[in-house]
Amino acid sequence: CTREKLLSALETTDLDTKGLSGGPIRFTATDHYGPTWWKVYRWNPKQRALEPVMDWFRIDAEKIAKE
Repeated sequence: CTREKLLSALETTDLDTKGLSGGPIRFTATDHYGPTWWKVYRWNPKQRALEPVMDWFRIDAEKIAKE
C-alpha cells in the first residue's frame, strides 16, 4: 500500500457503525480524524457500575476552537 493509496482510501471512508458510536466515521481530504462523538456516564456506587447520563452527542471542533 502506497501513501497515496492510503490517503485516497481514508478520504472516501464513510462507515456507519450501527450504534457503536454516535454517528458514522467520515474522513475528508482535509480531515483524517473525523467527527468526535461522546456518551456520558456516571458511577453508581450502590450498583458499583457505570450508568448512562447522556446519549451520544457530537463535538464540533470548529465551534470549540472559536469559543
